[in-house]
Amino acid sequence: FIQEHNIPFEHVKEEGKGSFAKQLIKYAAHIDGDLIVISPHHDNEGVMDFIFGNDEVHVLNNDPQIAVLCVNPVSSSTGDVSI
Repeated sequence: FIQEHNIPFEHVKEEGKGSFAKQLIKYAAHIDGDLIVISPHHDNEGVMDFIFGNDEVHVLNNDPQIAVLCVNPVSSSTGDVSI
């Protein structure tokens, strides 16, 4: 989807320690990012975890105060792709 619509992106593999959320926030701050986009899931327990998930809660409350956009996953009309 991203390549088909010529959306610029960069794939980065972090080898550092820590959770995905911590590495994501650290990288976003490193590149002076101004928006993080996440898609919530529902396989954890607890009210906030049920709504957003544990990693999502950490991303939403990130120390560098980078804006976070939560996008609900929906099925596209093109088949198996979710956007």
